[in-house]
Amino acid sequence: DPHNPADGDFCLPDAQGIPLIAGDGTVYATSGLSGSLRAIRDADGDGVISPSEVSTFQTHNVFLNSPSLAPGMAVVAPCWGPVY
Repeated sequence: DPHNPADGDFCLPDAQGIPLIAGDGTVYATSGLSGSLRAIRDADGDGVISPSEVSTFQTHNVFLNSPSLAPGMAVVAPCWGPVY
């Protein structure tokens, strides 16, 4: 049974992965339940996050940790599956 820890490796992610705050104020957040990666930024500076200020990339893989950033690149690794 792949869901039984006694049968091998397993990953039990939290509901929300560890968020990352970039230098420009964008918050990158992963989901341990829905498999989404979100980028959230108050682009107009009004103190309110509107739907247009949230970008979502759906991977259908769950995450435990935060993404990593490099110039022009964001990398995130799910519990099991490909690196995005």
